[in-house]
Amino acid sequence: MTESRVLLLILLLIAVNVLWFVIMLYYRKWSREVFRQRMFAERDSWFIYAAENDLFENEGYIFLRSHYNGLLKFAGRISFFSMLYYIFLLPKPIQKSLTESYDSALSKAENDLSHEDHNEFKERFERISDLRASQILRASPCSGTLIILLAFVTGGSFLAGWGIYQLWNLGVSYIDNVFNEDREKLIGAIAHGAIS
Repeated sequence: MTESRVLLLILLLIAVNVLWFVIMLYYRKWSREVFRQRMFAERDSWFIYAAENDLFENEGYIFLRSHYNGLLKFAGRISFFSMLYYIFLLPKPIQKSLTESYDSALSKAENDLSHEDHNEFKERFERISDLRASQILRASPCSGTLIILLAFVTGGSFLAGWGIYQLWNLGVSYIDNVFNEDREKLIGAIAHGAIS
């Protein structure tokens, strides 16, 4: 190998490392702030709804407000790899305790709401789940890129005409499938308990 090729290889490695550092430093911060802004908007909207419907003492309002606050606090730790840690490496007794406590608080909150308020609660809860799944993808450029590439490769040629928005939604639905109902409850319980 000639000197110029070695120098070019070293410069390429330095450039890739600098690029990776910049992406990880600034992209993660940007991603976290986008998620937090969306969660603040959702929480403010829930507050306005509660004020209009006199729900401030209601268990449903208190539960969802705590959930928003927990996710806002938990925002810096939401990523695909941290979720895998919580799902697969967190001791099972802790997972069970968190999930049971969360289920109990959730059912108590849902039972305290009128039918109309319950529908609003469910709609907002689904939006939280979508925001969380998007953040899991967005928090790490590697995980988002990897999932979209895997979806593209395994999906075959029918994906060729899709735009980035459709691929992103495919990645979010993949996250929803990976985090089945029990795992979704665990992630919700961790996020909800982040303020405790």
